[in-house]
Amino acid sequence: MFGFSALATPVAGVLIERSGEEFFGRRGLSGVLFGATVLAAATSLHEVSSGLTVVIYLNGIAGPATIAT
Repeated sequence: MFGFSALATPVAGVLIERSGEEFFGRRGLSGVLFGATVLAAATSLHEVSSGLTVVIYLNGIAGPATIAT
């Protein structure tokens, strides 16, 4: 599984980079804008997931009380 993931990661990265360049190029925007947007999204994923987990837990949608029942 690790080997597959190790090979899939750079392949997916190249595909994302090429599609992003194409997408932003058709709109007359710089690839730097795409890179900055993807970088910002990727580096904030853990914060988004942590925040959503807290909101779900505090609203009683999931948590010890609902899981035990």
